[in-house]
Amino acid sequence: MKTYFYRLVLMMCFSLGVLLGCKKDSDSTINPALTELQKSLEDPRPVEGNIRFFITDPALELGIIQRVPSFKVDVLVYGHKDTNGYLKDVTKTIIYNPNTKGWVEMLYDNGYPSQYETSKGYVVELKNYNRSKKNVEVTIKTKADNKIIKESVDFALSAEFFQNIDAYNKYKSGKVGAVNGICNDNTARAVAAAGVAANTFGCVLGITEIAVTGGLAAIPVGVGTLLNCYSAITGLYEAFTKDDITDRYLGPTGACLSKSAGNGYQVAYECVKNPLKLTTAVINCATQLIATEADFYDCGCDDSNSKKNPAHSTADPHLMTHDGTGFDFQSHGEYIATKSTTDNFEIQVRQEDVYKTGRVTMNTGLAVQTGTDVVCVTVKPNRLFVNKQVQDLNTLTALPLKDGASIKKTKDNGRDVINITNKNGDLIKVIIQGTDYLDYYLYLTENRKSKVIGLLGNYDGNKNNDIQIRNGENILINGSLDFNKLHSNYADSWRIAQSNSLFYYDAGKTTDSYTEKDFPRSLQTLTAEQKIKAEATCRAAGVSTEPFLSNCITDVAITNNPEMAKSAVFGQQNDSRNSKPIPIVQEGVDVKTITSGRYFSYLLKTDGTLWACGRSSDGVFGVGNTAVDTKGYFMKIMDGVKDIAKGDQSSHMLILKNDNTVWAFGRNEWGQIGNGVSNATPVFPAVQIMKDAKLLAVTSVSSYIVKTDNSLWAFGQTFDNGKSIAGNVPVKIMDGVKDIAANWTNVVILKTDNSLWRASGFVKIMDNVKSMNVGDFCTMIIKNDNSLWVEGSNEAGQIGLGTLTKSNGYTKLLDDVQSVANGYQFMYILKNDKTLWSVGNNSLGLLGVQTSQRGVLNKVLDDVKSVYCGPLSVFVAKSDNMLWALGNYSDIGYGLENNIYRYKFVPINVK
Repeated sequence: MKTYFYRLVLMMCFSLGVLLGCKKDSDSTINPALTELQKSLEDPRPVEGNIRFFITDPALELGIIQRVPSFKVDVLVYGHKDTNGYLKDVTKTIIYNPNTKGWVEMLYDNGYPSQYETSKGYVVELKNYNRSKKNVEVTIKTKADNKIIKESVDFALSAEFFQNIDAYNKYKSGKVGAVNGICNDNTARAVAAAGVAANTFGCVLGITEIAVTGGLAAIPVGVGTLLNCYSAITGLYEAFTKDDITDRYLGPTGACLSKSAGNGYQVAYECVKNPLKLTTAVINCATQLIATEADFYDCGCDDSNSKKNPAHSTADPHLMTHDGTGFDFQSHGEYIATKSTTDNFEIQVRQEDVYKTGRVTMNTGLAVQTGTDVVCVTVKPNRLFVNKQVQDLNTLTALPLKDGASIKKTKDNGRDVINITNKNGDLIKVIIQGTDYLDYYLYLTENRKSKVIGLLGNYDGNKNNDIQIRNGENILINGSLDFNKLHSNYADSWRIAQSNSLFYYDAGKTTDSYTEKDFPRSLQTLTAEQKIKAEATCRAAGVSTEPFLSNCITDVAITNNPEMAKSAVFGQQNDSRNSKPIPIVQEGVDVKTITSGRYFSYLLKTDGTLWACGRSSDGVFGVGNTAVDTKGYFMKIMDGVKDIAKGDQSSHMLILKNDNTVWAFGRNEWGQIGNGVSNATPVFPAVQIMKDAKLLAVTSVSSYIVKTDNSLWAFGQTFDNGKSIAGNVPVKIMDGVKDIAANWTNVVILKTDNSLWRASGFVKIMDNVKSMNVGDFCTMIIKNDNSLWVEGSNEAGQIGLGTLTKSNGYTKLLDDVQSVANGYQFMYILKNDKTLWSVGNNSLGLLGVQTSQRGVLNKVLDDVKSVYCGPLSVFVAKSDNMLWALGNYSDIGYGLENNIYRYKFVPINVK
């Protein structure tokens, strides 16, 4: 039904020429509200004339939004309202030019401008208006440092300025009669009050030079232009008869419009504490009223983070709580997503294994208790139920519910979007993604804070307690989630029972029909190739921020469906938080050994599987590609491995297989592969070098093998007193060898009689040695009595003597030591009581504690099983077989997050 409106116009005292003259790019910092409002001017839907929206929600300070497309200007008017939602006065106005991105914000005190701020960081203060002298005191400052740019105690004003102040207060007092009998005096008061402010800021556009360029010379002139253009009331009655402005009233009851014409145009607004923060949804909602002339419409507005960044569940599914904690939840069944603890409001979700993966589920249904009504949306087939009665999705546009709730269907990139609102102002947005699954977004009002429970958290502002079992137990521990507890105790506590289900069920089905407790049967495992291919698909679709990129990669890779990227695109558009997904620890990692270079790491599990992460330049992963980058996760590269080489390996690798054969791959310009060739061409896949081996060690340019007969063999650039003693094939060096430790500058040999020798010159170091480790120009020895002895370079305090002085002889450092590991200028010591200690240079945060002291031992962790160091990384396996790491992200491969240097230990997934 077409509705007729009265027309009015506000006389803008600026010219089109002024605006056109200001159309130049600006690097101004845009007010958040104005950023969103810019999009309204780019709306392609046809609009006749200018548009003014009267926001008649009494709880919202924003009273008027005026779009003037002919001038490309948006004006926002704020003030106090009466119980009907009409402005009683004006306290603030904003005007924005989206072409220049310049804006000016003005504050008022009883009609007098008291301050205005520009987008270029200037603040103008006005005080002590003098009617007799017709002037005002003006101070111009820079906002960043409060520096005064200019002051004037007698800035001249026109007589008209004070006349308009009087007129404003007259209208504000309600001394204006009804306008054409359509509404009431309050309407006229709102129009008059808004007219003053809006026209004033029309004049501000005449000083856009201030807002856009911040030119100091223009500021005094701009103040005069602003104040002396304060002539909104003149010609106001005449304006009521103009036809170039379309007015719409937007409020909880339809306000004036519903009384005059019988139509209820509704926008459900949330109480806004800071009405500057408008969302695009409000403007789009309002402009749709003009375009469609719908009988009923609902949309939401809120200044809180929940409105800009809603809780949501997308794709396989990835959850984001109300407080911004992101995690994956692939259990199978029907659950409480969010439930109010104070009123009859609840959202339930159904998750199923849509693609029969055995590993991930999708959202296939959502049921919402809005008050006394229940709305249910399902897919396969796509249906909408209200109180268990099916609705026609094809023809549905809007549907009123009881208790002030409503349903509205819109479109987004061809997807049906179901918007469900209730009287509280909560908005539930359901995006039907084809016929397979749906995504949902929850925009809860601020009065829901700390008054909800469910999968999506308690909305108390604390991200660290969002993932709780229903009994209150928090399972988000040290930034990670236990896979088994998440999908058993946690999942079961939020499962619904048939007696409290909100869902519609086809004949013969109940909630048990959708319940599969032994799910997921395994955590998703992706190969490097799968991830690389999926990432390319996601980035091509426009996904670039977290957590949506990681989510998209998982979704596309597991389902092999590129359409899954659309969920991530929509999420990225509606959630500005850069929230890293919570790592889910599937299981302990039974580590046999780990060795790291500067850009990669190898992890050998006790089951004989070898895993790698980081960058594989020079074929160092041995998988047939010289440029694989695992993007921060481990990938399996080989089975049947017994041991891997230890040492400063930055270019190649030796593998000992279960049959005692040695295989090599990677860089080979020094002959360190041992295949009889020395050139710069990397070797991959791995080639067999030797049989009957038991121990391996490498440096960047050399390789060492101890055979089962205890003979030591070397190849590559090995040295004896500065002379090369080996080439590109293995050469026997000595017999009776038990172990070897290697570094670029330092190779030591443990013989079967437990004597320790330096390889260069074969100099004996010490007897009764149990094990040893070497760093750059330093050596650490654990004797048979478990005492630790250290020697060598100490410029960063890395050998723990409490000084920065080099040790030229071996010094006893500690007793009761189990093992020791070294990185670049730092050392970790594991004692037999399972305590872990660190010492050395902490400038890169590699000591696991906050300290700037060098040479002083620091206790780091308890209950440690083993420790491994790379040049810029540290791995720790705890007694429960949980693996933790810190340092260079390429080395430590901590699963879901990448491109971040970790200064604290984080849990590692190897799966």
